[in-house]
Amino acid sequence: YPSTVDHFNRRFPNHAANTIHALAASLRNASGSSWTVQHLEACCAIIQPCRTLPILEPYMPVARNKVDAYFAKVADLTSLSSSQISKISHVELRTNGGVFDSFYVALADVSRLPDLTSTANDRPQRDRKPINRPEYDAG
Repeated sequence: YPSTVDHFNRRFPNHAANTIHALAASLRNASGSSWTVQHLEACCAIIQPCRTLPILEPYMPVARNKVDAYFAKVADLTSLSSSQISKISHVELRTNGGVFDSFYVALADVSRLPDLTSTANDRPQRDRKPINRPEYDAG
């Protein structure tokens, strides 16, 4: 994979404008908690403008019919916002969640978990000695 911006632009010329490298330096250096829509577009997490991929175009009529046929379930899936899910009680989630009540409860439980910190570096460091074997060849 390319390790520099120039190498990336040479290898992927059509996508050079749609990367994090195309952002201004102030945006490029922002921490993940302060990312904006521009960051998500640059990382292709969201595509603007919203469009159907050409390869999926033949399936769109069937997909639209399925969504229309299950409108009540789709409405249940979109009935609660992310802030509501993380704040309201399990009873309210089960009452307002429709057919996705258990899903909303599980999602709320996950969203309420404390932030995890890496414990990989919590182990005590040890002094590493160089290998002292005459037959060892480091390369």
